[in-house]
Parts: sequence; C-alpha cells; structure tokens
Amino acid sequence: MHINKFRLAIAILVLAAVILGLMYHQISITANAVKEKQEMEYYESWLPENCVCLEKERIKCTDGFEVINGLCKNEIQKTFTNVMKACSEYKCSDENYVFNQENKKWEIKK
Repeated sequence: MHINKFRLAIAILVLAAVILGLMYHQISITANAVKEKQEMEYYESWLPENCVCLEKERIKCTDGFEVINGLCKNEIQKTFTNVMKACSEYKCSDENYVFNQENKKWEIKK
C-alpha cells in the first residue's frame, strides 16, 4: 500500500510539472506575439513619418480583410475588395528597411 501511494505522489508531481511547463510555454508564445505586433505597429507609424518610400510592392488590405488569391476578402461579411499597394522599402538616413513578404517583418537591408 505504501508503494502505491508513493507511485501516485510521483505521478501527481510529474503531471503538475507537465502542466506548469505547458502554461509557461503558452505564456512565452503569447508574449512573443504581443512583442511582434507592437514592433510591427511601431514600424508602420515610424517609417512613413521619418523615411522616404522607395518602392511600393507590399500587398495590404484594410482592417477586417485578408489577402486570399490576390484579393482582399472578409470571410465573415462575405465581401471582397481590391488590394492596396503599400511601401515595401524605405530609405532612412543611412539604412534601408525592406518588408520581408515571407515572415511579414521589416528588416534592415544589408
């Protein structure tokens, strides 16, 4: 009987450790997503005000729409509209910022 209680205690500790590990991982993912969104919002406001647009190749939709097959679609409202061309490269003093279409982030051009 003593061995069964010991095994149960070990199983509970392992389960608690797994649950805590998953919670920590979820918090970490959420924190990274918030950080990336804040960074993107910063660049979206700072670059147009402080730099010169060199190229407009970035496809963008208005709020509530997403690019699907070359159109801006709103799946909830069942509507679509044309895409907008936004600046994809800015020249800022000594550096150029380029929008990476694959990871949807601004990067410094080297």
